Amino acid sequence: NDPLYTDQESYLKKVQADLAWDITQGSSEVIIAITDTGLDMDHPDLVNNIYRNSDEIDENGIDDDNDGYVDNVLGWDFIGASLDSPNPDNNPDIGANGQAHGTHVTGIIGASLGNNIGIAGIAPNCKLLIIKIGDDSGVNKVARGYEAIVYAADQGAHIINASWGGVSNLHSKVEQDAITYATSKGALVITSAGNTNSDALYQDPSAYQFVMSVASVNNQDAKSGFSNYGKNTDLSAPGESIMSTVADGRYNVL
Repeated sequence: NDPLYTDQESYLKKVQADLAWDITQGSSEVIIAITDTGLDMDHPDLVNNIYRNSDEIDENGIDDDNDGYVDNVLGWDFIGASLDSPNPDNNPDIGANGQAHGTHVTGIIGASLGNNIGIAGIAPNCKLLIIKIGDDSGVNKVARGYEAIVYAADQGAHIINASWGGVSNLHSKVEQDAITYATSKGALVITSAGNTNSDALYQDPSAYQFVMSVASVNNQDAKSGFSNYGKNTDLSAPGESIMSTVADGRYNVL
């Protein structure tokens, strides 16, 4: 009964989500971490699925669970106001900057299903751990993503989504170690294959060991013109013209 389901139906049926939901719609025991530009934390289709750290007490200025982060009840912000001068805090909300990417990705993963609102997420019963690695300006850039992956693993995430990356000429042991660590904790790191229409072996983090790298196809199963491909790619999935949640409680196709 989600009113925008008809706008999603082509890609959800392509991955057979409608059939999967007959078996499972996810579980509140499963934590999916989204490392991205932040979230519209008040979005009505997402607010009920946000992971809450029950070992931390709201805004008391104390690290109640001794994990090194104060008041991280509803996720964490590794950047704060500016990428140039990161100042972490406990608020991964995008505020008024209108940045859509993190909210769009989060909706695809875990928007509420059958709530008479908006869209349907793939895993609507799972909990969404929000980790902001973009700043408050609204610029579509991120930093400190590998620290975010380690944080997600330490918080008990089972899936860590990293829909970001870049090209470098040399892999980093520190970055690989972050992914290896998350994997050792039982998490699966899922990455974008990249958006430069390339088969380059140095698209990070998709080129690192242990990640699941996902390329983009359109609704006809043809490779998206922007999508990377090649030896680093583990699978492909619909990745263009996707209806999902965006800022200010709204929805859009990206």
